[in-house]
Amino acid sequence: MTESCLPRLYQELALHLLNTLVAVVGVNLLLAAGFALRNRGPSAASNELAAPVCADPATLFGVDGAPCDNGRRTPYQLTWFDFRAYGDEADAAYASEVLDAFRDLGDLGFLYQPWAEFSEPPFRSRLVNVDVDAMGLPIRRTVDPSRPGATDTLFVVVLGGSTTFGYNVADEQTWPSWLSRRLNEQLGERTDLAVIVRNYGRGYYYPSQEVALLGDLLRSGTPADLVIFMDGVNLGPASDVPVLTDEFARRFRLVQSGADAGLDRLAWIPMVRLAIAIRRRVDNQATAIGRGGSLPHIAASTPSQSDFRASSALRAAVVAATQLPSSVPHRLASSRFAIGPCCPSSREMCRSR
Repeated sequence: MTESCLPRLYQELALHLLNTLVAVVGVNLLLAAGFALRNRGPSAASNELAAPVCADPATLFGVDGAPCDNGRRTPYQLTWFDFRAYGDEADAAYASEVLDAFRDLGDLGFLYQPWAEFSEPPFRSRLVNVDVDAMGLPIRRTVDPSRPGATDTLFVVVLGGSTTFGYNVADEQTWPSWLSRRLNEQLGERTDLAVIVRNYGRGYYYPSQEVALLGDLLRSGTPADLVIFMDGVNLGPASDVPVLTDEFARRFRLVQSGADAGLDRLAWIPMVRLAIAIRRRVDNQATAIGRGGSLPHIAASTPSQSDFRASSALRAAVVAATQLPSSVPHRLASSRFAIGPCCPSSREMCRSR
């Protein structure tokens, strides 16, 4: 009796195991398809409709200025970038190379930076570069005019969001580079003095986050004769916390508890990914309750405000702000820090309005 039952029991166990395995695989396939659709999202679908259809593969931009989708364009670039902002004598290959560089920069993600949370990583390309300053902090490259005869230097530090960083524009086209050219031109015959503008703009940064970064810069010994904040687009949520606060809080709890330490390593399995998503939602709700309310949703994709058109508008604003009188070189002779009506002394901080 026992011997006759064993084969049947074995067959039933094998059948149940096979059915369970098939069900698990099927559920994972369905979840994988759902996550794929979710990753595309409504914005991605609308971007595909908005992207111009370019019959000629050599065509880089449509008649409306939007870039053709060659497989290396981000949803933000397809939606917001306007090639016509370059003007009539624009070089399409030049603009396309800039967009390619920002796609590669975005693929690197952010770096953790103490006090300020995160920063763009060091990056090298022909037109877009993120250098590392003497203190080891990332800094967007500014194209400063060469003044070989200068024996004294005025350092201008600029802070702001991704408009200041200069997303989707080359190093030479960011408004800090433009400001450097403008200020050095205003020096006129003062060949003994040069102005160097340091661009510490960061994608997603809010004013409070910029103040934290400034404190880190000053503690690190970064020279700053004048500090300029360019704000007005990224003002931040009412809770006044950086955009990645919820993710940092979740990671902090995991580090302390040690729970689910290996779960993230299995996130390639759709069922595990679903479990992680549920856990994150619960954790985020707990974090929001701890702060006394929920945060408004902020999309963690490409920076949302710094296309070429915005940069052009800001450069126009800087033009108005730096219309220095003809007496400026003489004023510099008597007080090296008096460079404009906004800040009579470079030891003060100016907040652009």
